[in-house]
Amino acid sequence: MRTLTDIVLEQERLEKSSHLYWDRKKVQVYKDTSENRRLHRVGKPYTRGKGDPEEVEDRTEYSVRRPDEDTIRNIDSRSRFGQNHTEYKGAPREAIERLFRDKSGQIEAAFNVYLPTLVAKVSKDKQGRKKKNSDGTSIVKFDTVKNSDGTNKMTKYPVDLVWGYKDEETGKDNGLLHAHRRHIVEQNDYASPKELADAVISAMSELKKPDSRKKFTVSGDRVSFLDSKGNRIVLKIEVNRDANNRRMFRLFLHTSYDETRSMEQKERR
Repeated sequence: MRTLTDIVLEQERLEKSSHLYWDRKKVQVYKDTSENRRLHRVGKPYTRGKGDPEEVEDRTEYSVRRPDEDTIRNIDSRSRFGQNHTEYKGAPREAIERLFRDKSGQIEAAFNVYLPTLVAKVSKDKQGRKKKNSDGTSIVKFDTVKNSDGTNKMTKYPVDLVWGYKDEETGKDNGLLHAHRRHIVEQNDYASPKELADAVISAMSELKKPDSRKKFTVSGDRVSFLDSKGNRIVLKIEVNRDANNRRMFRLFLHTSYDETRSMEQKERR
């Protein structure tokens, strides 16, 4: 009986420049098991089995694009973000109200906006070896693509809304849960969820058309920008794997806050 290693070695003997090589490698190298299908269905990262190769995509730079809808179907109630409410696509105000009411859930593509074209670059050490996370996956850093005149190349991206959850290991939260705790309860940026929704919707409306000269900041897995009213919007880039172990990139709203007022002004509000 041939092992997974035998299959890999056979594929390595094929002409590596051939499209057939890469197509067959992606199909055959990774294990199509019920567990990996379950992990894909609930939105969890792919977990490697013993003997699996290090990377299916042996490149150092990846275009950050959301897969087509057929690839990311079935975000269901078992996902770490909860139920996916598909009826709120393109309706951010109703979506935010629903998530604040339920205190759980997610909405795909609540916004469709123009952002700098993003690329993910695999980090390497001085010896040229890929840096690894604790789970053995490659560490990626994000950057923007520039035009010849130094301005941002722009791409239309869907941006999701998630209520979020608190990570038990780090104690950190994300999504609207974070925005509510940090910028409504603690820092008093907004007096209510409605004010938060107003600020987010106003800011995102400024991205309906591509503006290559607009300033964005990319730090770690976050993309942020300051709108014309002084509200800072922070989007998180989430990296997962699909059933074939290809990277999936997803953008969701992490938080929003008023950058025009000092902490003293917020406390007096």
